[in-house]
Amino acid sequence: MNGVFQGQFKKGFLSGKVIINFQFGDKYVGEYKDSAMTGYGSYSFNDGTKITGYFENGVCNKYGKKLYPDGRIYVGEFRNDLENGKGVLIWGDRKISGIWQDAQLVQELIHQTVSGKQDG
Repeated sequence: MNGVFQGQFKKGFLSGKVIINFQFGDKYVGEYKDSAMTGYGSYSFNDGTKITGYFENGVCNKYGKKLYPDGRIYVGEFRNDLENGKGVLIWGDRKISGIWQDAQLVQELIHQTVSGKQDG
């Protein structure tokens, strides 16, 4: 892992609150434990995607919020930085609540427009 690290080392491992600017343009601000993103943090990818949530061993693995460059917002459960489990996708005037697996909607529970009108 190449980049610029700001934080503390404990027993040879980066631990505590950190800021990391990676060589390839990504950035992480949050908690680290034993030199891995573990705890609450925010990871910004160089393509403009941003995940804020709970990280385990380097990936968002529980719950969080993902902002996409095209304006989509996902809030819900994650596995390996991907939408996985119960969540809500907001995109423009649409709001879809459902069950996700590996970033794909597998079961739509509710589909609404901003006005609150359900679409089926």
